[in-house]
Amino acid sequence: MGGSDTPEYTFAKKMKALPIPLAICLWFFPIFLAAQSFKLGSEITNGITTGGCETGCANAGNCTDNGLLGDHSTTTASGNVTIPAGRYGSVSINSNSNCTASGFDSADKLVVNGVTVFTGFGNSTVSYSLCIYNNTASSFDLPISIIVNRRDETVTVSYTISTSNPGGCTNLPIELLSIHAKVINESIALSWSTSTEKNNDYMAIERSVDGENFSEIGRVNGVGYSVERHDYSFVDRFPYQGVNYYRLRQVDFDGTVTYHKVIAQDFNNASVNTLGFFPDVNGIQVQFRSPSAAGRLVLIDAAGRLIGTQAFDSQSYGAKISTNGLPKGYYVVQVRLDDGKLEAWPFVK
Repeated sequence: MGGSDTPEYTFAKKMKALPIPLAICLWFFPIFLAAQSFKLGSEITNGITTGGCETGCANAGNCTDNGLLGDHSTTTASGNVTIPAGRYGSVSINSNSNCTASGFDSADKLVVNGVTVFTGFGNSTVSYSLCIYNNTASSFDLPISIIVNRRDETVTVSYTISTSNPGGCTNLPIELLSIHAKVINESIALSWSTSTEKNNDYMAIERSVDGENFSEIGRVNGVGYSVERHDYSFVDRFPYQGVNYYRLRQVDFDGTVTYHKVIAQDFNNASVNTLGFFPDVNGIQVQFRSPSAAGRLVLIDAAGRLIGTQAFDSQSYGAKISTNGLPKGYYVVQVRLDDGKLEAWPFVK
């Protein structure tokens, strides 16, 4: 996609030398950049994991040979279509015709912009299309993923970028001017600005430790409809040690979801607490800044009686224990690690 502005610049320069009637005629024609495509899947060709039958796809045996037949491990394959500011992106997603021996079954899904748009049934094939107009001031990455449990379930994503609406395109609900993150003491502060908003109910802030698996850490209400600039902020008071990835999940009043670009911010502060305790209406969430030893959360009451436990493994960044149904009173949550370490946090419900 890089360098997509070059053809238009050349075109604009030549327009000056054209006769006026011809220039006017050409001006009304939309500029289409070359169609592009990529494949998503977990196909293995010649022992190398690729984006899904990148080579040898015409040979159906490549989809199931070398011991791959019957391999039902679930795999997620992802890619992005980048739509520049002020452009239209027409996208079509289809099953690879030469590698659909089993097809998509009920465990397989196509996810576009964080929303499951297709769930397999009875060895079905994928055929899905959409068009988005990027009415923002910066490029928009449209995330596309397939979740499959066989090696031969692959799709091809084809897309074309244009300067005019090819028909059926929808606008992004908010025009995001900028989004930034910076470290402030023991926290990471996020700030972003919108220039327009349409049907914007709220924006959820999501965080990830690997840039792929995100979870919500907070919400900020939108203004609904606006053609004026609005500034927003949110503070992550307990970031992970290392790189923290953030993105906005914008939600319309009708529940429609749009994801915006991912940003990253390093956090390296050895002096901060390694554990954080965060109560909500349903329980106590314990977060770790980095993976710890395996262990369990233990909930006890003021009399020292065991109320409940919740185990977690050594790769966890947190765990939650329920407080639903507990009467009002004094309680203690203990974090007991298998390496012998113990921390406790008292609270009043």
